[in-house]
Amino acid sequence: MSARTARLHEIEPIDVAGVHWRPLRRTLGITAFRTNAYSASAGEQLIEPHSEDDEEEMYVVVAGHATFTVAGEDIDAPAGTVVLCPEPADHRSAVAIADGTLALAVGNRPGGAGPPSAWEHRFAATPAAEAGDHEQAYAIAAAGLEDHPEDANLLYDLACYSGLAGERERALEHWRQALAADPLARQWAAGDPSPIRFATPCSRRTASQASELRSSGCLRLRGPQCVACPDLPSQQLEQFSSRARCPRRPPGPARSRVLSRES
Repeated sequence: MSARTARLHEIEPIDVAGVHWRPLRRTLGITAFRTNAYSASAGEQLIEPHSEDDEEEMYVVVAGHATFTVAGEDIDAPAGTVVLCPEPADHRSAVAIADGTLALAVGNRPGGAGPPSAWEHRFAATPAAEAGDHEQAYAIAAAGLEDHPEDANLLYDLACYSGLAGERERALEHWRQALAADPLARQWAAGDPSPIRFATPCSRRTASQASELRSSGCLRLRGPQCVACPDLPSQQLEQFSSRARCPRRPPGPARSRVLSRES
């Protein structure tokens, strides 16, 4: 089995520096980031008083209840609380106020994790898309272009948001980029339950424009018409506009494939 597992409460604690240290990193052989666990009973020190030289630290209270003190400020931290210390020089400590308190600590140098993954920008745009604010969804997702200019999934979503916002030229440009980055974009469009509205309206589309769209891989063309075209009968337009939200690719195998590739 390639996965390694550990139960925090089963890792043998080592009493050192006035705390009960549970060496999670050493137990699992983690090398990508620094992480450990700490346990304490009520009134005991959970995290020793200290500051860092060059690390951003995050603490997650997994069980119990604690009081953190960071840069002189007390923070009530019941189970489920996340305490981030972004400034390495800030003095921090924690005391348990309930038996069975357990905390997970994760640290790394600021910026050490690298830029956010492309999928994070795409997922962050989902609330705006669900609310129908496709221009805002585009703005949120487009922030990922700086670090991921050739990510096909990001480009595809940007094409869809642009089309739904009425930005046809921008949508078509992102669609071409997505297709160049990954020819599978054709398949995503084929199974897309929400039309990509970036084709020129049928009544104003010339034969050469239609040919260009077909050659670029636009799977929204159906014979002489485009399913997203505003020249369609109102009843058919209503049928398409009432379909599922953006992002278009439904959860399931396609989404799992994206996650497994990008995570």
